[in-house]
Amino acid sequence: MLVHKNEFENLKNGFIAIPVGQGKFSHFISKLGSAIYPRFASPKPFIADFVNEHEFDLQNFNIDGKVISTPGHTNGSQSVLLNKTLISGDTFVNMRNGDIFPPFANEPKILLETWQNIFELELKIFTPGMVKCLKLKKL
Repeated sequence: MLVHKNEFENLKNGFIAIPVGQGKFSHFISKLGSAIYPRFASPKPFIADFVNEHEFDLQNFNIDGKVISTPGHTNGSQSVLLNKTLISGDTFVNMRNGDIFPPFANEPKILLETWQNIFELELKIFTPGMVKCLKLKKL
């Protein structure tokens, strides 16, 4: 298991922090989730096999790619970079209404900086968590 340095202690203690909601409804959900969710959904405590801070090369696993730090949604957000495709988790979303900014983000300004760094990579496809892919032209 690979985790980001900023999430290591939480996971070692069996805790998942709920990101801050960015709108009225998501803020309400975030507050509610922070009060209820961690007790029911946090994992059993565990020690990660690998800890990443900035970039983790996957070559040792015969994968031509790397895991990169993509903070903003959470301080420990990470994405997988494979050629010109980014598997981005919640760094991007693909909402039905066309929004790509996640409704939950601890550090929105840092997330926008992360986006700028990602755009400089000239990627072709973004695969957000839990939804369909985004093409570069849509962004």
